[in-house]
Amino acid sequence: VSLDGPNPESHEFLRGPGTFPKTLEGIDRLIHHGAAERLVLVTTLHRRLTMEGARSLIEMAALREIGRIRFLPLNRIGEAADHWEEIAPAPGELERLIRWLVLEGQEAAPSGRPRVDAGFPGFVPELDPEGGSWCPLGRSLTVDSQGNVYNCPIYNAPEFRIGGVNDSSLVEML
Repeated sequence: VSLDGPNPESHEFLRGPGTFPKTLEGIDRLIHHGAAERLVLVTTLHRRLTMEGARSLIEMAALREIGRIRFLPLNRIGEAADHWEEIAPAPGELERLIRWLVLEGQEAAPSGRPRVDAGFPGFVPELDPEGGSWCPLGRSLTVDSQGNVYNCPIYNAPEFRIGGVNDSSLVEML
């Protein structure tokens, strides 16, 4: 589930007005139905998400006993490409956030849960000397706040949509 900030100001900066309470409602509904451990929150690193905001998201996920939170860099595709200067992290901020998430982010999860993942530590080469990368393709699906489903959390623009929770069955999307 895409949750791009711990409050309406930061989440709705990317996802649009009114999406924050709907997203939390969806998350809480999934938790109510027993999906907390399998749930992955995906957070895009953007201009209004501060280190304190990232810490708050980790704490929010911990309180809900969510299994994982993954922080990913913003990609210059779709709407992001059209508004890049407004929404991209300030110079140096992306590296600073990823460095903190890789080196210290897990410490912000008081019980060791959620598992904190910085997505691509290769963005900061000395943090990933083996040159490995993370990619869930074929192992998971991404559902955005509008119910659109993608097979990749990075390529979540309309042209990569494989279905939607309101108009497609899981079998059709797979």
